[in-house]
Amino acid sequence: MAGNTIAILGGGVGGLVAANELRRRIGSEHRIVLIDRERRHLFSPSLLWMILGLRTPDRVSRDLNGLCKKGI
Repeated sequence: MAGNTIAILGGGVGGLVAANELRRRIGSEHRIVLIDRERRHLFSPSLLWMILGLRTPDRVSRDLNGLCKKGI
């Protein structure tokens, strides 16, 4: 029997947490798809550290394609 496809709209903090938690809890026969307009996730709370010079732009965002390794 084929699994279901679960679509998560939005790659913000909530979408990322939901996708990762679902992947951890359900079997690999189910497909999890994360849909977002952007290719990168920007962690907004870290922008303050970037403004203060304590973080670089590459340290406050991540490529969403990295989720493929987890089966998302």
